[in-house]
Amino acid sequence: MKKNTYSIKNRQGVTLIELTVVIAILLVLISVLFVGASYYKTNADQAACVVNQSSTQKAFRSYQNLSSDTSPTLAEAVTAGAMTAIPVCPSTQTAYTLTGEIVGCADATDGAAHNAAAGDKTAW
Repeated sequence: MKKNTYSIKNRQGVTLIELTVVIAILLVLISVLFVGASYYKTNADQAACVVNQSSTQKAFRSYQNLSSDTSPTLAEAVTAGAMTAIPVCPSTQTAYTLTGEIVGCADATDGAAHNAAAGDKTAW
């Protein structure tokens, strides 16, 4: 009777198919990681934008309450020392603007979400 000469112990390496499958699985896992990191960065930028707007709004309101000017600008608040500088939105890299008495982000795509999230929730 002939012995089976092919066994797992006699194998010398991996086949091309096995190597291709391992590389494909790694590429899928890396792509999932990049998608998750992109989503995380977007949400972190939006959260930073909301915090910046809130801080700017509070500093501007403090300056407005302490000054005799009824309609000051953000630049005047910076000049007077109420703020060190006008903050920049992390997602759009543009300076915040003042619309009426609300500090907002000049973002064309999701500016409404930024401004609504940082909206004035306190009765002044």
